[in-house]
Amino acid sequence: MASAAVNVAEFDGSVTSFVPFPPGLRVTEISAQPANAIERAVTRPKLSRLRAGAQAVLASSHGEPIVSHMPRVSLMVAWQKRFWGRKSRHLAFTFNFTDLPQGSRYRKAWAPLEDVTRFIVFSAFERELYSAHFGLPIERFERLLWAQTTPVVAPTNAFATPGNYVAAVGGEGRDHVTLMRAAAMLPHIPFLVVCRPHNRLPEIPANVTVHTNLDAPTSWRITQDAACSIVPLKSAETCCGHITIVGSELVGTPVVATRSAATVEYTEDVAQCEPGDAQGLAALIDHAFRSSATLRAETQARIPAKLAKYDRDAWQRSIADFLAGG
Repeated sequence: MASAAVNVAEFDGSVTSFVPFPPGLRVTEISAQPANAIERAVTRPKLSRLRAGAQAVLASSHGEPIVSHMPRVSLMVAWQKRFWGRKSRHLAFTFNFTDLPQGSRYRKAWAPLEDVTRFIVFSAFERELYSAHFGLPIERFERLLWAQTTPVVAPTNAFATPGNYVAAVGGEGRDHVTLMRAAAMLPHIPFLVVCRPHNRLPEIPANVTVHTNLDAPTSWRITQDAACSIVPLKSAETCCGHITIVGSELVGTPVVATRSAATVEYTEDVAQCEPGDAQGLAALIDHAFRSSATLRAETQARIPAKLAKYDRDAWQRSIADFLAGG
């Protein structure tokens, strides 16, 4: 097994706390977050990503394997490997797209992915989807379940009375149009939506309150106190929602979602309807709100089983296998 590795990501905070590297491994940690005013100003191309990719490749001067996170950071590492002529093994972890790159030039722009040793995706559907889209052997794509511990929850909820509302937290791949249509059919139920500033919401019904850019503990507190957690995805092929579904169940909140091929492995205990079906979504939300006590007790009883299912031991085994040359 390698004695050292390079880890590069665009996350806030420590990356090594997210990825379970084997004990004793010497890890060079590199952040692709903007480090100064110039990097914050230059975003096309994203200068901080360019710098981090170069740092990662140069830090692997003795052949240390590189672990990168999210597709565009992984792509930049692959480009930099070609530029510097390096052959280090490369693991593209958290390889997940809200929207796949399209257009006549995308294959050339993403061609360096050919040099990636292994990709980690979080559903069997994504394994096939990305292999076909990028023209890469499916054997290079390893499917692992999204894994996490119980989310850290804020001590108080300053936004709503626990149990007296439903929550829709998350901004990636969400169908807020259908969600607002469903909310308009349920004027007796308060909705609390937490999304991104770039999410474009249609006309907002009077029973809906919207917040943006809340921190994770606050968002999880809102989810924990809700009668149900709603995950309305844009289509039956949207590759998002895993974190919200898993985290909601781990804090004991029942989940209502629209179906997607990318979330099949996560929804055995989730009430679902077809994407775009506002009436079907409203019916599921109304039932979850009226049956909140029963559904919450059932969800909380399943927490030990969910913690076992989403344990990060599988991630650690996969990374150890990669570092050993597998």
